[in-house]
Amino acid sequence: MNASPAAAASLAPPAPSQAEIRQAMAGGQFVAYFQPVIDLSNGRISSLEALARWRHPAHGLLPPASFLPAMREHGLLRPLSELMLAQALHACRHWRDGGLPVRVSVNMPLQSLTRPNLNAWIVAQLRQAGLENGQLILEFSEFMLSQDWDLADRQLVWLRRASIGVAIDEFGIGLGVVSPLNRQRFSMIKIDPSIVFHASLDPHRRRWLSAALMQGKRAGMETVAIGIEETADLELVRALGCQAAQGFLFAPPMAEAEVELWINSRKTW
Repeated sequence: MNASPAAAASLAPPAPSQAEIRQAMAGGQFVAYFQPVIDLSNGRISSLEALARWRHPAHGLLPPASFLPAMREHGLLRPLSELMLAQALHACRHWRDGGLPVRVSVNMPLQSLTRPNLNAWIVAQLRQAGLENGQLILEFSEFMLSQDWDLADRQLVWLRRASIGVAIDEFGIGLGVVSPLNRQRFSMIKIDPSIVFHASLDPHRRRWLSAALMQGKRAGMETVAIGIEETADLELVRALGCQAAQGFLFAPPMAEAEVELWINSRKTW
């Protein structure tokens, strides 16, 4: 029997304090799990997105919803993103050395754009990991970019000049990036799951999805549909010309060690 919302809330761990979060970060409790993005033209892995999880000593593996609000409140999203970046680059080098030359993507908060010479710092992290610039994609949510476009604009241009991938995450929900899509600032759009999920059953979502894909294709962006859970939605985004897809239909987020096992056992899409 499913628990009621009130009962579920009572079972959830309490919101972590700033001191608890900092201690967990210092103790290596925050780890990157990876969810594959599938190239719909050939069924191969296009990239792997790093998603934060907390291996809590008392509560087990915690999803982002249990700690991201507290981290946002305490101004800790930037150090978390930098930790995820380091783990993602390490994993990417490991996979490349093992014959899997995939890209990795990392979610970045608005605070990351306040770092002076962000592009030079990112390039230095890539060099330290022994990777090329094009093997990394940085994801920024459409809503976040709309909050401070003046801050984001110049940094995005420099990142793209360094051939680092830049994706607009949660794209198409009507918030709107201040600048029109162009390849000077972006290389990819990742269409929000609220548009993709059950679009095959909802004409309104299908029109919204089609419009978002058309906007991305006209701008020369890579297009990714996220939140694919049903075969019918996969068939729809493929028919609409979407280049790649991500979701539980393919795989859940996995620990680094599980990725190779999944690759060896997966079916072709």
